[in-house]
Amino acid sequence: MKALARERVEALLNRGELERVEEFVAEDFVNHEAWPGEDRDGPGRACLPGAAHAHARMRDGRSSERWATRDDLGMLQQLGIIPSPAPPLSPPRS
Repeated sequence: MKALARERVEALLNRGELERVEEFVAEDFVNHEAWPGEDRDGPGRACLPGAAHAHARMRDGRSSERWATRDDLGMLQQLGIIPSPAPPLSPPRS
């Protein structure tokens, strides 16, 4: 499983070999963490990064389902797209 996961990341993300996606993802793949308006199925979804913590169900050596927990707000703040909140004011000293 580790070797398969490494090869999937290397091939799809690092080398951009998107023509190999069907080698790693089942035809009936379901992404349970799809963005609003994004199709929950389709083999291209598994190669997209963005999850802080992810689980995948494997079948016959390919991903068939994916669940993830993301911090979209934190990511957007780190990228400077959304400003981080101002630190709280210190209470006045008496």
